[in-house]
Amino acid sequence: MTKMRFTTNTKIRLSKTSNGPNLIQYQASFSTFTNSRINSLAMKPGTPIQGLDVQKNAENIVVQEREKYDDFINNLCTPLTTLAQLRKMPVEEASQNDMKRYLKLTRRLEIKAKNADAGIQK
Repeated sequence: MTKMRFTTNTKIRLSKTSNGPNLIQYQASFSTFTNSRINSLAMKPGTPIQGLDVQKNAENIVVQEREKYDDFINNLCTPLTTLAQLRKMPVEEASQNDMKRYLKLTRRLEIKAKNADAGIQK
């Protein structure tokens, strides 16, 4: 029997509110999502895909065997490396993509902090 593993990731959004000249409050909102294994999300081969039958005289598109798809399709369900994991990773072990992701995430945090200081909310 195959065991299913679910991992839960929680995103925290901080918003800055000002109720006066000297009073600043921070409010936190949480959103949670889960990731599951590829096999639990996969459709059986031969299953017609709903919503892709846009052509009038064409056959319905059906799911094919896993081996017929490119390798990158199998990697779409894998979670990306988090900023905390990237900060713990030694520079020598990090790949070029890991370094790019680290820069992207740190820049995103800087932008969000500046927007929070300026009072810009999403």
